[in-house]
Amino acid sequence: MTYAQRLAEFATALRFADLPAEAQRKVKHLLATTVGLGFASAHYPLADAFARLAADYHGVESPLLGRAARAPAPLAAAFHSTVAHGLEFDDTHPAGPLHAGSIVVPAIFAAACAAGASGEALLAGVAAGLELHCRLGLAAAGQFWKRGFYSTAVMGGPAAALAVSRALGLPAATAADAFGIASTFSGLTHEPLVGAHHATKHAAVGWAAQGAVVAVRLALAGFDAHATSVEGKDGLYESFVGAGLYDLARIDADLGATWHLLDIIPKQYPLCHHGHAFVEAALALRARGVAPEAIRRITAVTTEPTARFMWRPAESQRPPATPQEGKFNLRYLVGAALVRGRVDLDAFRPAAMADGAVWRLASRMDFTLDPTLSFRQFPGDLTVELADGRVVRCQIPATRGTRANPETPDEMRGKFEQCVQPVLGAVRAAELWGALTALETVPDVRDLLPLMQV
Repeated sequence: MTYAQRLAEFATALRFADLPAEAQRKVKHLLATTVGLGFASAHYPLADAFARLAADYHGVESPLLGRAARAPAPLAAAFHSTVAHGLEFDDTHPAGPLHAGSIVVPAIFAAACAAGASGEALLAGVAAGLELHCRLGLAAAGQFWKRGFYSTAVMGGPAAALAVSRALGLPAATAADAFGIASTFSGLTHEPLVGAHHATKHAAVGWAAQGAVVAVRLALAGFDAHATSVEGKDGLYESFVGAGLYDLARIDADLGATWHLLDIIPKQYPLCHHGHAFVEAALALRARGVAPEAIRRITAVTTEPTARFMWRPAESQRPPATPQEGKFNLRYLVGAALVRGRVDLDAFRPAAMADGAVWRLASRMDFTLDPTLSFRQFPGDLTVELADGRVVRCQIPATRGTRANPETPDEMRGKFEQCVQPVLGAVRAAELWGALTALETVPDVRDLLPLMQV
């Protein structure tokens, strides 16, 4: 039996009740918050252009979340995925590293709305997709990035194809074909992440979600696929990683007993995960009475990946030109947290990013590398020197959302409300949160659509 066949058997047989209680809660919260991200498209500059593209296809299968429009399921998946990833508010599995939720959830939600799947089937599919995406990344942890490929997009499509197959109740043989078909759509180099973090990064993740839905439909139409997309001599790992740099045994080790999805880290702020602990530290210093006007110097102690992603000299010295620059600019993020006491979706509007008070403080910040730190927990370490000579330090060894520093249900709900309330209002947002976190009781996910109507 090949890996595609083995993973398809696992995915199609999985029941949501098979998951331990902790994993069930994780899946529900990741599903609900990722659905919520679709409603925040007003904060993503290219969402209108994508919505116009979807409208050109005149489909009515699935909703474009947050908008009074519908589209064919593949394009609805692509829209939701592109927005969720483009907002930099999606989750992270650090060992990949990859962002599982922003591909798996949009693909399965669009397909489930088109087909009328049950809430339990949707949850089981999300659980399978998240778990398998994490495992596919773990087999070559960090190696996709070293070769210049974006592991989120490369492995996300095949994993999401299995998730969609489970939600639709397909047999394992069809799911294996869908996995193989989706693997032929895999791609995206790191080049879009260079410099201004171009939107092609987000669109490629959206394409993976779209490709997952299309792959399942092709498999249902009778297209077969090669069964050796994982282990073949020209398969995913040989092509994208290279011989000797991966361990396929990690893909199915303790499958069904160990749940790697529990290591997925939800984001508390809409920015690169490498910046989260520094925002936490800045907010903690502010809460301890450190006044922005009293700060003479700020020093950040970072990992090498954090410095590489978040500290580009040319960008760090000036206000961000785009929201994406702002989400990857450590000086701006720490300055905004210290001056305003928050870093939310509104922090990346042009006026907010050009705030003189923030930049007067941000200009006093520098960084130093600590090679002993591991980026896997996304740590943060800030020291501020005050005008009166005092030195105050705040260390965050593991960012919020890790097992060592877990998020609370209220924090997850607060993230959802930040995205959904401006569109639906407080009452309907609360109703939708309640429905999504009790999804196993919903016989047909289309029953939720009136709650989502804009």
